Amino acid sequence: MSKGTSQWNKFLNILIQRFEDTGGNCSYTAEARRINEQENLNLSGEEIDLFRTYIRRTFQKLRKKKLGSTSKLHNKTTKKIETRWEEEKDGSAIFEYKGEKPIKTLEEAINFSEVDLNVWEVDRHVFNAWDVSMKHADGKSSFKRTNYQVKVWFKRKAQIKTKKPVFRHIVKTSKRVMEMWVSIGCIHRPFHDKILWDKFLHFLEENHKDITGIIINGDYLDLRSLSSHEDWIPDGIDLEYEYSDGLQGIYDIETRLKKDIDKIFHYGNHEDRFFRDKQSIRKYGKSLPSPHEALELEERGWDIITDWKNGYTTLGNDLDIFHGTKIGMNAAKDQLQAIPNRDHIFNHTHRFGSYSNQTNTSYNLGCMIDFESDTFKYVDRGIRASWAHGFGIIYVDEKNNTHVYPIKVDNDRSFFFKGKVY
Repeated sequence: MSKGTSQWNKFLNILIQRFEDTGGNCSYTAEARRINEQENLNLSGEEIDLFRTYIRRTFQKLRKKKLGSTSKLHNKTTKKIETRWEEEKDGSAIFEYKGEKPIKTLEEAINFSEVDLNVWEVDRHVFNAWDVSMKHADGKSSFKRTNYQVKVWFKRKAQIKTKKPVFRHIVKTSKRVMEMWVSIGCIHRPFHDKILWDKFLHFLEENHKDITGIIINGDYLDLRSLSSHEDWIPDGIDLEYEYSDGLQGIYDIETRLKKDIDKIFHYGNHEDRFFRDKQSIRKYGKSLPSPHEALELEERGWDIITDWKNGYTTLGNDLDIFHGTKIGMNAAKDQLQAIPNRDHIFNHTHRFGSYSNQTNTSYNLGCMIDFESDTFKYVDRGIRASWAHGFGIIYVDEKNNTHVYPIKVDNDRSFFFKGKVY
């Protein structure tokens, strides 16, 4: 507790005493607020809620001791309170109350039961009340007493875990041999350049004996179907189609490389559309797969980074690879000025270029999108004219020094590597 253990102990002791004084007929929420105000404890709502479960269990234990016992006397007649809470294997539960305390509404029943509405929701309920004639101790006169019976059936709420990005930093160092990594980004399937993609696959096949790792550096999928920015979606394009096409691309890559290589998949801002589409997640819950689930990446042995803004992979001593957040003509310069003592590879801008200071370099390695696709015409044509196709080759030597070879793709989708034109 931020206010100190002594204040919390004082709060707890008073609360338990209040329970004893009322014979167990008090609400945690109401009493907690009242005690906090009366004693000037200045406990925050978060602090009180933090111990709600503990207090509820304490109340339940005390109530069990009170069941059937004398809590108050009315003309020497015992007033009894009986409560019952039972959970069933099918995920349901029942709360039952019998006693003289007037409980007439569902809200009163829930407050008295202290049920956790984050876990349970009401299924149905029944309220009954009847009068009973009782004689005074002298046996000469009588009085009426009202008994109340409450039954509330609950069902457990579906526990839908919120899907959200998780930070991760992956480090890959050389295993005392020269390693060759390939880094691609901003493919934007299914709106990728099909001619360039086929040439890239041919490149992988030709060099598969040397390639020891591949990184997909964000925006592999476009996820136009989840976009909150553009209303127009090409005919035949939905989330199922985008996921299916993306899975085909993963298969294309894997079948042209050795099975034991390192494979890393970074989310970009376009994959992040999945996390930002709260309406779909609320509607479909677990039945709506995330991009890496739909692409079966975990089952296929890929390492995955979902936090596109903060997560990154380090190769060797000082080369950090991430999707990137900088934009504009000087994105490489801005990126290096932000983190000046590291080498960087990023995509995001769809531009191709680099910027160096005295010791380090930032590489902006282009994209593989179809420049003619109507999908990207929401972007100003002047900006689109600065986009360029490209990817990167990284060698990590025995001392974990890195050597980056940016591969610039020409207008005819050809590129050059190791003396060969693809």
